[in-house]
Amino acid sequence: GGGTWLSEFETLVGMDERLFGYAGYYTHASLSPFVKKSFVTYLRGKGYSTIAFYPTDGDFYNARPAFTRYGFERFVDVRGLGIKDHWRATDTQIAEAVIARGGLERLPEPFFAYVDFLENHAPHPCDHFKDASQFFTTFADTAAFGQNCELNEYIRRAKSTEAGFKRLLAFIGETRAGT
Repeated sequence: GGGTWLSEFETLVGMDERLFGYAGYYTHASLSPFVKKSFVTYLRGKGYSTIAFYPTDGDFYNARPAFTRYGFERFVDVRGLGIKDHWRATDTQIAEAVIARGGLERLPEPFFAYVDFLENHAPHPCDHFKDASQFFTTFADTAAFGQNCELNEYIRRAKSTEAGFKRLLAFIGETRAGT
């Protein structure tokens, strides 16, 4: 579980964190001070406005300063989004908070909005399924109930991520229609 900041770094900077050994495991703290160019700075150079929405505290693993170094003009963390009990928030709830408090409808075009979802953050304990009849799918017949349950918990959360993403797309489509 954990290590979401690694994916953030890799997608925004375009470099594999493993190239940096142990320092690569704490990208926002150890590597971000050295970032000069990123996907975000490229987009800004092309005239995009940029904003990042982060469902945890901006001080968590140096996220706020790191995202600024990656090139974001604005950074909205859990406090700005008004999310309570963020570690238990669904991705749909995060999307709704971004819509309610993020100002997406007022962003100048073109824009790049980076929304971090949190629900599929590991681990994936088997909390939502009482028996195998509730599963979406299963591993091979030899897999234990617990393994299948964790797989299905991952799928359940991925469906929530999909719903949150679709909600954001629909909102942007609705508010940007005709512009």
